[in-house]
Amino acid sequence: MRRCVSQPRGNAVTTAVRLALGTVVALGCSVLLFYEIYVPGAISEVAGIAVIPETVASRGDAPRYYVYVRLDRGATVRARVDPFVSVMPGQRVIMEQVETPLFGVHWYRVQTARGC
Repeated sequence: MRRCVSQPRGNAVTTAVRLALGTVVALGCSVLLFYEIYVPGAISEVAGIAVIPETVASRGDAPRYYVYVRLDRGATVRARVDPFVSVMPGQRVIMEQVETPLFGVHWYRVQTARGC
């Protein structure tokens, strides 16, 4: 005949400590994510030539406008364009480059577009 041996259950203190530790970790991750998204890092201006415009439609929201830009230093990036800025392929554009503080990701936004 087998005896059923039950596993010892954690007491209330262990459960409370685990819950508190999980809350602290989740709060810390939330603060780091907020910092990465909303606090701008180094901001600089870069220039390039507009290559391909793009419109991204979404349900219920206004469409977002982007343009692929070949930078003067050689790389091609995707930049956000405000609706009031008109960008055509071949135009010279001046963009704002924002580098996020923690991970170093670059975001681009077109400020002005000049003639061919």
